[in-house]
Amino acid sequence: MNFKNFNKRLWGIVFLALALIAVGYWGYSRYMISRQLRSELNNRYEYAFQELNHHIDALESELGVLLISQSASNASINLSNVWRSAYAAQEDIGQLPLTSDTLNNVKYLLADVLKYANHLDRKITGENLTEEEKNMINKFYNQICVVNTNLQDIHSEMDKEKFKWYDKKRVKINERNEDYSASPMQGLMKLDNKVTLDRLKSSLETVMPNYNKSQSQDVISSLSKVEAVAVNEKEAIKITKDFIKNPENYNYEIREKKGLKLKAAQEAKVKVPAYEVKAVHKNNPDEIIYADVSKKGGRIVWLLKKRELGDKKIDYEEAESNALKFVEKNKYPNMEVSSRHSFDEFLIVSLLPKQNNVLIKPNSVIAEVALDNGEIVGFNGLDYILNYKERSEDELMPDLKQSEAKSKISSRLELVKDPQLVIDQIDGQEKLCYEFIGVIKDGERQNHYRVKINAKTGREEEVKATTQQIYRKTD
Repeated sequence: MNFKNFNKRLWGIVFLALALIAVGYWGYSRYMISRQLRSELNNRYEYAFQELNHHIDALESELGVLLISQSASNASINLSNVWRSAYAAQEDIGQLPLTSDTLNNVKYLLADVLKYANHLDRKITGENLTEEEKNMINKFYNQICVVNTNLQDIHSEMDKEKFKWYDKKRVKINERNEDYSASPMQGLMKLDNKVTLDRLKSSLETVMPNYNKSQSQDVISSLSKVEAVAVNEKEAIKITKDFIKNPENYNYEIREKKGLKLKAAQEAKVKVPAYEVKAVHKNNPDEIIYADVSKKGGRIVWLLKKRELGDKKIDYEEAESNALKFVEKNKYPNMEVSSRHSFDEFLIVSLLPKQNNVLIKPNSVIAEVALDNGEIVGFNGLDYILNYKERSEDELMPDLKQSEAKSKISSRLELVKDPQLVIDQIDGQEKLCYEFIGVIKDGERQNHYRVKINAKTGREEEVKATTQQIYRKTD
């Protein structure tokens, strides 16, 4: 026997065995990490869904208390509780991995509850609610009861089926037809169709003079009224090409947009003043870009790039920088990052224009940045198109100094971000405000709150909890 060759062979077997063990260990580690991430993701979404159930249940109870309350002081307290629960439920929906138009009717219902509660809270001055006002609350109460009952049924069905939020195959069957295979998605779509808003809207228009002003503008009529030069189909394709990266790699289709998604399961069957552009990658038909281009002005209303997103490789600061470069390149000048919301594979960045050192909130744009390579894979410019105008010098000039506005902030709020001047829509009107963001001093939890003080009158216009993810400690 040749011991030299035997030893070589033996060492080769040992090395091979060690390599297999190493690969096996690496594979097992990857599996365990993936399993842990899926578990954490599912727990986070499950918690948000449980919180949604909890806050809707609390909202039903608080609206009921408001109905039977006979004391003006109690009514004021209960209105605050109603506002808090409705706002929290809105936040919970935003935390769930749902398509953009899922639960739209429920979102609108919660938004109307917030508006009406705020309207009543400002109106009550030592007097109890009128019968007319209680009748309006009763309508909200009945709708919230429908939502609450159905959410509880959906939750029970989820437990029965052992539904996991990360299991995408059980979430959606058909992207085009929006067919869902299992609860909660199928149940949520059915629930949304049970919420009826037409009668509520009609009633609110009667009892709230500013209700129409406070509603989102009708997209179709607003786009039609935009004062700008009209563009044709050829120009719309060129605008899309200028907007995206490596446009030469795509084949383009275009058509007039025939319908516009307004609410879940409801589409406006009218001719929309926008072109619908579809760009399919020449070498990868699964990579598709969809864009709507306004017929007047040739602005990108909305854009989405459909592709597989890889693991995170860039940090949030680089993603923000890419978003800023992108909007500047596409002729959105003087923009500043307002907030960001992080997800596993992408970062949503909200950006605002600045005029005379004032942030113009109605003119916001949103960019969605892929965290694998920093590419812009989504964009929404609708608010910018609908609200764009040059504000006058007088509109942007405060009558109060920042120190005077700061003196009106509660001493219990510890500021975590430099105050800034903003133009924002409050109660259907644009108002110039100093915006302060802070946390409760000595609080057990670092919950953040946003306070707006009118820069003309000194009035406290708005106090809200915020999930904004950008904070800079003041000096």
